[in-house]
Amino acid sequence: MLAQLIYEYNESYKGILGYRRMTLYINILNNTSYSEKYIHRLMKVIGIHARIRRKKSNYIKSKPDQVGISRVGKCIDNGPMEAFWGTLKSEMFYGIKFEDEASISEAIKNYIDFYNNGRFQTKLKGLTPSQFGNSVNPNLLLLVI
Repeated sequence: MLAQLIYEYNESYKGILGYRRMTLYINILNNTSYSEKYIHRLMKVIGIHARIRRKKSNYIKSKPDQVGISRVGKCIDNGPMEAFWGTLKSEMFYGIKFEDEASISEAIKNYIDFYNNGRFQTKLKGLTPSQFGNSVNPNLLLLVI
């Protein structure tokens, strides 16, 4: 039963779910509490893995010597947008061929809708970005203004 569910989610989400996100989707959509290790083992046995980018293991992390300075032309707030485009490319473009610009444009619109309304995120406590935005306490917004 669980293996069938993994197959179904892998097909419906076009192979973008790794074991962590697969666990999140299974637990939220089916009101269960499977562990990531269990789902990971099942996915290995079944032979399902995500087609998204993988982290490189032979790369050395280093900190930059100087942090960016915020001024005109030196925006440091584009990090979230860069992360979004990286996610979009890895989940939507890699391994898929498009016929023309119209199909790419339509695919991007559909992906943005999926990202905002159907893609659960661990950082947002298992909510989609739109659910998280709707659940924000309005009193907190008064503090920002």
